[in-house]
Amino acid sequence: MQAFTNVFCQVYWLLSGSKSIILDHINRLYTDYGVFSGSDVYPTMFDLYESLKSHKLARMYGREAGFLESAQNRVNECLLSFGQMVDCDKGFPIEELLTRNVVFELEGLLAENQAFFLNIILRYIFQYHISNNHRSGLKHVFLFDEAKAVYNKEREFTKELGVSEIAQFTSKIREFGEGLVVADQMPTKLADSIKANTYTVICMSQSGGPNVFEMNRTLGLNPDQEEALRILQADKDTQIFEAIVKLSGKWLKPFIIQVMPLQLKKDLSSAGLQRFMTPLLLELKKKLIPRTEYKQILNAKQKQQHGEEAQKRKEKQEEVEQKESVEGNILIKILTNIRDYPFIDQKTRIEMLKLPSSSSTTDKYFKELVAKGLVRTYPIGLGRGLSTKVLYEITPQGKAFAKMDKVEIPGKGDFKHKYWQHVIKNFFETLGYDAVIEKRYGLKNVDVGFEMNGKKAAVEVELSSEHLIENIHKDLEAGCEIVIIAVPNKRSIKVYEKKIRFYNKEFLEKIEFRVLTDFLS
Repeated sequence: MQAFTNVFCQVYWLLSGSKSIILDHINRLYTDYGVFSGSDVYPTMFDLYESLKSHKLARMYGREAGFLESAQNRVNECLLSFGQMVDCDKGFPIEELLTRNVVFELEGLLAENQAFFLNIILRYIFQYHISNNHRSGLKHVFLFDEAKAVYNKEREFTKELGVSEIAQFTSKIREFGEGLVVADQMPTKLADSIKANTYTVICMSQSGGPNVFEMNRTLGLNPDQEEALRILQADKDTQIFEAIVKLSGKWLKPFIIQVMPLQLKKDLSSAGLQRFMTPLLLELKKKLIPRTEYKQILNAKQKQQHGEEAQKRKEKQEEVEQKESVEGNILIKILTNIRDYPFIDQKTRIEMLKLPSSSSTTDKYFKELVAKGLVRTYPIGLGRGLSTKVLYEITPQGKAFAKMDKVEIPGKGDFKHKYWQHVIKNFFETLGYDAVIEKRYGLKNVDVGFEMNGKKAAVEVELSSEHLIENIHKDLEAGCEIVIIAVPNKRSIKVYEKKIRFYNKEFLEKIEFRVLTDFLS
């Protein structure tokens, strides 16, 4: 964020007032887009311009209004030149372009826009290498023709803007494996920072006193050698070109070379270049991330804020309601316990929840659950001469009241049927058998199944005789060798036996009757 602001403001000659405004708006954009929070959605130059335009001049006076207007104008100037090129959250990955041979053709761009484009890319590459600690070894060579667009002496240092970004990292970039080849016909216009960091200087024929003097100084020529610089050959007809070379390493003294012109045909048209580049551009375009407009971000943010405010109001209301009705919390607490432990007796439940010891107060809670339709009661007789156990089943109203997604009890049938399945399972587990509710034998699920001495055992809970014959028949077909029919009481046994005898009296030899309360001991 700061690197971009430095490059942009130096290239477009924006002073500290405008720089402060731009940095503030970029910071706001990065915050709104969630960049600091790890979002992969980034603002664009278009979004920066929209943000700057939304900054009302009516709230600003004097110099501050001028700084804002300057910032708006420079960003707009940039957009007029680059337009579609910067209309994306993420463009072509520069890291990937570093693996290829690339030419950027900047013909026709304004000088400031050329400088901005090159500076921002070089700054990105420099920062990329620093961040990943890519040091030593030659990785790339950057070649600049008409290099004063980037290494401009007048822009290298100004009192208002300080030392330029590119001057600062040119002296460091070599350490990260980046080489520079800088060419220009006007050496006097080139920045001192590039001359000071040059390993090799090659100077061809020069015209004009200032340029000759500048190259004499750069090459370190003595008076005799200076004359040689003035008479270097540059003859297009004879194809003879000479240059003076100075190397900072092996050969410290300058010497003259003859340059062999490269023969090539400059016959590539723009249309031909476009055809040649189409496959690669299509490949790169797949990695483009389209722009997410700032207004979309603001709308989403506003919607989120409304949602958060509504949520806060809701939470506050709930807090008030909770304070007003402590009983509501206790009811939910009881319902949650019923969900988790559906078959325990009331005394155990009260102890587990540590409810008030007063029986009248405790009864009030359970009666309120029934009165509000939050639970159904099921009295379960524990056998002749024994008390009755009251169990509770949560109703749909109870689930909604306690905000429960699901209330699942293992087994099938109604609540009573599931309760007895649970009792029978526990009974046989206590005896050491691996009892399973709804155990699968072939195509049949039995109420409770287990193996007894290597034999398949099935227990069917028959609260009525409606499915009695069907269950016995399927259990025997599934290969069950022990079939126990659990019935409500002893009187039921006679009724069930009569029905079985009428259907197939041989079934009576293959089954055993047990009263349900027998499984409670």
